[in-house]
Amino acid sequence: MTGSRDLGVRYALFVPMFLAVAAAGVVALRRRWAAGAVVVLVAFTAVSSLRTFPYYLPYANEAFGGPAESHRQLHDSNVDWGQDLGRLAEVLKQRYPGERVWLVYKGSGVPSYYGIEAADPLAVPPDAVHGLLVVSDSAIAKADDRLGLLLRTSTPIDEVGHSITIHRRP
Repeated sequence: MTGSRDLGVRYALFVPMFLAVAAAGVVALRRRWAAGAVVVLVAFTAVSSLRTFPYYLPYANEAFGGPAESHRQLHDSNVDWGQDLGRLAEVLKQRYPGERVWLVYKGSGVPSYYGIEAADPLAVPPDAVHGLLVVSDSAIAKADDRLGLLLRTSTPIDEVGHSITIHRRP
């Protein structure tokens, strides 16, 4: 985590979970009501996990806002490994056929492999960007001034798999 590459917090994210399990073990040994609380918490976790289908990668439980809010706490490969590019291609084809698409995707996937034909909005003046501005949430989290301007002057209209947001830019 202190190296030159920002690999995210996933290497240390497991520590609080192990500490929580250890604390629960101490409570369970000392309290009679702990068994009931454990059953309730395990059931809550099971339901929460099942509700994420099919968006497992950006999972966060409801205490952190659920999967739809994961990108606010984590980004990069903690949320997106390119798993939503196929879904994005389907959404663009079904809901926005024929519309001009501008794409800022921060990931290793290749959008053209999925049939996504899009231009780079950062390669042209901001006034030239009209239509759908599709931005990966990881790029939003690290937006520079130029992307920030495009986002501030756009309206979010759709979400794809909790890792990509579609904006409309007039």
